[in-house]
Amino acid sequence: MEIPTYITEVCQQMGYDYAIYLGEYKGEDVYSPMFNDPNTIAGRTCFIHVKGNSWRWSKNHDEAIKVMDYFGW
Repeated sequence: MEIPTYITEVCQQMGYDYAIYLGEYKGEDVYSPMFNDPNTIAGRTCFIHVKGNSWRWSKNHDEAIKVMDYFGW
């Protein structure tokens, strides 16, 4: 799946390098921000949730953990 340009831009604005598409979760497309260097350490796990023309970061750590569990991370 091709990553929408605005998702990559959001990631880069927040210090990430790119995003990968994880799949659909509760009616939203979910993307994971990533770094080119796998040894980079970031803060709390957070995902980008997209529904229609709107996007948001994960609401909180609990939601991010549920997304991780859902996708088997």
